[in-house]
Amino acid sequence: MPLKSFFGYEKTLVITCHECLSKEENNGQVFYYHSLGNMLRKADNLQQECVRYYLEAKGCSQIILAGHYDCHVINKILENKEVQTSSKALQYNVDGLLLENVNNFSQPHIKNKMLIELNVLEQVRLLMSYDFISEKVNCGLLKVIGVVFNDGANSAREIFRNGIAFNNLIISN
Repeated sequence: MPLKSFFGYEKTLVITCHECLSKEENNGQVFYYHSLGNMLRKADNLQQECVRYYLEAKGCSQIILAGHYDCHVINKILENKEVQTSSKALQYNVDGLLLENVNNFSQPHIKNKMLIELNVLEQVRLLMSYDFISEKVNCGLLKVIGVVFNDGANSAREIFRNGIAFNNLIISN
């Protein structure tokens, strides 16, 4: 399903990897926040304030956190190649996810898919841990959705909505 099918008529903040620069028309209803590997950091107050700005000042009633398969940075991390300093926090997170969840998988493409999906799940759970977001979700004023792109922006699959994860790849393993 195309990413734009998630937008509806709501103002939407899309948090995605810098590799996923969207060319979707949005008529001022969709705002993009790009970060390496669509990664957020709990201790990054500036990042939190940016998200709060889009919710309060721009009136967004929906956040979509979008990951994508074949992420260049995650591929480098999986190949044990040196990543740039700006990627070190993502490398730390991915290494932790690897150790915690997928050490037993020998097929690299399965490992990659699981890491991308786990990263999206971790990031939306982090969003849900922010008080200003969880309060709005609990009052029905905000939706938080996690999606993964299969083949570009034309094929996004939802794996999380307002605290409920429905991720077939991870759940079935």
